[in-house]
Amino acid sequence: MPNSPPWFRLYHRIIDDEKLRVLAFEDRWHFIALCCLKASGLLDQSDENWKSRKVAVKMGLQVRELEEVFRRLEEVGLTDANGHPLAWDELQFKSDLSSDRVRKFREKQRFTALKR
Repeated sequence: MPNSPPWFRLYHRIIDDEKLRVLAFEDRWHFIALCCLKASGLLDQSDENWKSRKVAVKMGLQVRELEEVFRRLEEVGLTDANGHPLAWDELQFKSDLSSDRVRKFREKQRFTALKR
């Protein structure tokens, strides 16, 4: 992901999320790991077969185990069939890149200075 920050938003209310609470403890971690891989851009790569192998290695799983994790997370509505977190776009804001905020702030300062 070009210009993506090295972090992603994780809200404190996740500890009370019903979808996560019905999962086994290790699947909660699998979901967090998938969020990390989504933020890194790995889940958005186009080669599905190679991507599955990379994701499995990153998560310390065999590809067949990964497919089962995807099934369990999809079953409770946390991810789609390919492991993509479903609420990603609502919870991750493009405006989190400070360069955009700084650019807008400086433009506003210049505009204000010209009006004086």
